Amino acid sequence: MRFSLLLWASLFIQTAAFASVELPQFQKLRAALVDLYTHEVEAKGSRFEIVLTDKDKIPQALSRKTSEGVWQIEIYQSMLDLKSQSIQTLGMMLCHEVGHFLGGEPYVIGRQLTPAVRQRAPKQMSCEGEADYFSTATCFRKLAELVSELKTKSAVESELSNECFLSFHTQSDREICLSGLKIARDLATVYQEVLTVMGFPTTFQNRFDSTITDRTLNYVGEYPSLECRYQTLVHGLLCAEKEEGECLDPRWMRPLCWFNQ
Repeated sequence: MRFSLLLWASLFIQTAAFASVELPQFQKLRAALVDLYTHEVEAKGSRFEIVLTDKDKIPQALSRKTSEGVWQIEIYQSMLDLKSQSIQTLGMMLCHEVGHFLGGEPYVIGRQLTPAVRQRAPKQMSCEGEADYFSTATCFRKLAELVSELKTKSAVESELSNECFLSFHTQSDREICLSGLKIARDLATVYQEVLTVMGFPTTFQNRFDSTITDRTLNYVGEYPSLECRYQTLVHGLLCAEKEEGECLDPRWMRPLCWFNQ
């Protein structure tokens, strides 16, 4: 790895009030996402579904393409029950899972081309960083138009807030951008809690990741740092226009902490 100068994201002054997600809130998000993406998935010859299960105590959200042609997102009840989880963070998290299907390149690849690894990295699934980028650059904006709770009422002013006004011109787009900045920060805190529950305690530093990677992080199960994931979510939110999947504003392209052309 090579390192550039440290780039700090602005801290939010206000502390979010967290609460676990109730079943009707999950159902509302699921219905909206199914409405948004069923047609696109069916156009690719598959079926889209989101299922909630109570099969494990470890909080997980999984995306898979089954042999029966189902593109399925499975989320465990324990993920909804996290103390830091909210309908807002869950919405952005589910958009990340959609991104594994529809985010495009770079795709997940196997570290070793064994049959077991090939099975875990099938059929053009977008890697973790790309799924994060898709989640805010594409999915979250559409989802927020259908689920009003994703437009938070207490978005806090920060230096990044000004970028929402520079990137977007309509009131609705700016509201979604401002809300998304806060939710992206909160989602990094959710991922921090997940890692702690899994036995990998870490602390999210509320800043961007200054690392410049020497290769795209796209191996099976390879996640960027929490700071890099937060930066990716913010870049997606602030990218107002894309062409062939690339952001037209070079400031908000896929961040170098996980992406290398």
